[in-house]
Amino acid sequence: MKIEPLYDKTDFVTIQDYLSKCGVKDVDLWLKHKYLDGINNYANIDKFCKKLHNALTSKQKIYVLVDSDLDGFMSSSMFYVYCHSIYKDCCIHPIFHTGKQHGLDNVVMEEIKQYKPSLLVVLDAGTNDVKQDKELKSLGWDIICADHHEREKINPYCTLVNNQISTKVKNKSLSGTGVSWKVCKAYDTKYGFNYANGLISYVAIANVGDGMSFLTPENETFRYWGIKDIHNNLKPFVGDFNGYLMDNKSFSFGMVTNINSLIRLGTQDDKENLFYALCGKVEPKEIIGVCKKLHSKQSRDTKSLLEKDVDIIYNGKIILARVSKSTPLTGLVANKMMGEYNKPIILTQQDGEELKGSVRSPIDLKDILPSNLFNYNLGHQRAFGTSYQISNEKDIIDYIDSLESLPEPTQAVFMSLKTSDVPNYLFGFVDENKAYFGEGIPIPKVHFQKFGIYNKEIQLLGANQRTVKFHRDGIDFIFFNCTNKIKELLHLNDLSKKRVTLEFIGELGYNEFRGNKTKQCIIDMSTLDIHDYRIDFI
Repeated sequence: MKIEPLYDKTDFVTIQDYLSKCGVKDVDLWLKHKYLDGINNYANIDKFCKKLHNALTSKQKIYVLVDSDLDGFMSSSMFYVYCHSIYKDCCIHPIFHTGKQHGLDNVVMEEIKQYKPSLLVVLDAGTNDVKQDKELKSLGWDIICADHHEREKINPYCTLVNNQISTKVKNKSLSGTGVSWKVCKAYDTKYGFNYANGLISYVAIANVGDGMSFLTPENETFRYWGIKDIHNNLKPFVGDFNGYLMDNKSFSFGMVTNINSLIRLGTQDDKENLFYALCGKVEPKEIIGVCKKLHSKQSRDTKSLLEKDVDIIYNGKIILARVSKSTPLTGLVANKMMGEYNKPIILTQQDGEELKGSVRSPIDLKDILPSNLFNYNLGHQRAFGTSYQISNEKDIIDYIDSLESLPEPTQAVFMSLKTSDVPNYLFGFVDENKAYFGEGIPIPKVHFQKFGIYNKEIQLLGANQRTVKFHRDGIDFIFFNCTNKIKELLHLNDLSKKRVTLEFIGELGYNEFRGNKTKQCIIDMSTLDIHDYRIDFI
């Protein structure tokens, strides 16, 4: 792992400096929170609105495909709320996936074909469903789609609104919910309504949930105004999952992860209840409890799969691994493995002659993999779904072996410091500016250079003895969820004088307890990060 400090220890850094260093091109514009791409910059948006208007005014039954992630649920529930705001008696019928599929998969197609042809609305998906759209079109369906995924082939069978194909649109990092909001805003403008502005909190949360970059001034605008006025339908979720904390990190580890757990592991009834709760049609308390229960189950299942059911098929520049159980958790398991091995992970499960699953990588990888050996690689450059035939696996391994090298994963950090050299102002920097941090603008973390410590200086805290704490140079260093393996490496079961060398990345801040304010560093042990920790022995 290559450490890349953004600043020297002698630098005094402002939030404007940091935003610019992260890649915000116009910091002043970004900080005004007033930039939106014009709705007329979106290709086909007028045609989309006309088709929706015809269906609504003629009281057609409109079918909406609810894509199977938080962005999909937020876009479809927002669309449902919007349509019922302008036409209270409209008929919107949601269609749910049976698993973690996206777009018009075979099961969804069979369900749709049972209905009388009407208008099908596909949000946060559908851009490349050319074959399926052609078939539905031949049966009498009309398809309109608002999506943000890259187009791989021309689709003449649906009316597609997509920021990626709209040349005048600057923000290519908007979520599917964001593109769906643009359609609602265009409908407001065209037909004289004013409901879309009240729904931007759906977009703000979806941008976090789908890992959209916050380098763009538009996504910062959605974040700023969205959290100022959380929609009433969403307030119970934000309150329960986030404790009403409104920064992106709180959404990511609160509302987003809990809802995604239900989408992965919940029953069809659970998904339907979640959808209608997000629409404000059912009391959310019960479904919030289901989300929490399934989130706990997801954590247990992920750990169990890693320990018992994953086999390494090939360990080269890229790791190919297989999970023996059928599971919707391949993405989470692959993420854990990436943190452990610090390599790209292709984790699949067998389905007949097909291997399909998830890829997680510390470097941009999707475009490196040869398309002729894969059925598909769909998603983002570092996190995407994959499929290939078993018969191609040897050729894939040969291809990986033929690569001279892959780019070395690089961890950008705020500064690289000795524990004695931390500038005082850094401890307040995160708290003072935490609203601004998100994808592309990471929470500033400090790399602490190697230093030695005796194991008797390290404390184990908490009822389960899984919190580790030690004090050095006026700073409390803490990490949570310490595993037995790490305890063993630290010799915490043998408190004779044993000295270890530590090197890690951590997040600085202040801890206030009973009126006392102390400097602290939370050591980043999460396997979601590229570089977590390293322990060497002297």
